[in-house]
Amino acid sequence: MRKSQYTAEEQILRSYDQAADVESIDVRQPVMKAIADKYGAGATGAGPWNGGKSTSVMRPLHRDQAHAVKRWTSFHGNKARAAAASLLLVLSLGATYFIYTDHLSQSARITYTVKEYEPLEDPVTQFEIKLIETEPVPPMDPLSEEDKKQLEKVEQAKEWVEQQLLPGEVAFYLVGRDLSTKPRSATAVKPLHFDSYASFLSKQAELSAVELTEPGYLPEGYAFKAGQLNPFRSVPGQASTPSDKIEGSPGVNRIEAYDRFIKELISKPAQELGDDYRLVWSKLPAEGLDSAALSYSFGEQTLKIEAFSLIKRGVQVNKFGTAKTENIVVNGTELIYMEAPAEGSLDYTHRLYWLDSTAETYYSLSDSPSSSLSQQEMIRIAASMMGKDE
Repeated sequence: MRKSQYTAEEQILRSYDQAADVESIDVRQPVMKAIADKYGAGATGAGPWNGGKSTSVMRPLHRDQAHAVKRWTSFHGNKARAAAASLLLVLSLGATYFIYTDHLSQSARITYTVKEYEPLEDPVTQFEIKLIETEPVPPMDPLSEEDKKQLEKVEQAKEWVEQQLLPGEVAFYLVGRDLSTKPRSATAVKPLHFDSYASFLSKQAELSAVELTEPGYLPEGYAFKAGQLNPFRSVPGQASTPSDKIEGSPGVNRIEAYDRFIKELISKPAQELGDDYRLVWSKLPAEGLDSAALSYSFGEQTLKIEAFSLIKRGVQVNKFGTAKTENIVVNGTELIYMEAPAEGSLDYTHRLYWLDSTAETYYSLSDSPSSSLSQQEMIRIAASMMGKDE
């Protein structure tokens, strides 16, 4: 063995032997002779030269065999070092940038970045999607018989009014015994329903409805279930301030217009509901379609995709009872992600929200409580709607 092949400790011990002028003893030949006497001179060892077969003794190597062992050891050692280096690189990148690459199949993947939750805001309209946490309202005292009767009549009125509407129409109605004294008010809507995506898409284009197209990617087994276009719900003066003016009517604010609308409605002939309850109603002017929905199903599991026009100042979403909320970034588009706990009463397992400033629309994607889909699959569905599914 050359000096460079000895460890530092071995070199120190040899220097002591040389300093003491101790005669070196070569024990290799006696050892090999003893092995040959016991096991025979033809004993072979394990290694790449004999297919990796193992024996219990050593044997001397010829020059070409020694080179084979060196090449085999060097090759596999380099592979191990390369694998270890790659693993360390992946771990360091993941820990630093929080980037997740999901290999859903051999031909598709989706890469996204996870961030702490923050509201989403449209830079043009300042429309904001914000999470709030509101605890459920505690149970009220038992309703009186009169209150129960009134709620029953409001529901009866809703069903009756909806039967008078055509798909895409909206109506406003009042219910009560004395309609001039605190009657119950409500809105009835007749959405447009579709049992095929083709018919949904055709009507959406015809009516210039809010933009919503089916995802470019759907998990295996999911198929179209239903489509829906919803008319815009509005009542003159609703959610207004005294300074708000009705377009084309200078000097008349929306609250005054609402009061006038109610007085005109009460003066109309009433529909009798029984038990001295009466109903008055009126169709509202068509103001377009402000939302759309598509649903897909796989057995008992469902996916629901909704699109809403940015016609308000923003929307607040209750996050009470969620297990996790965070922001996801996919190719520059930021989404809010919400996850329900394993045990809970939420009507979804995963939910995503995102904005599209160009289309002036915000979107919601959710699955059912029984869903077996992963967070990564839900993100991939959303990304495919943005044209960003890799």
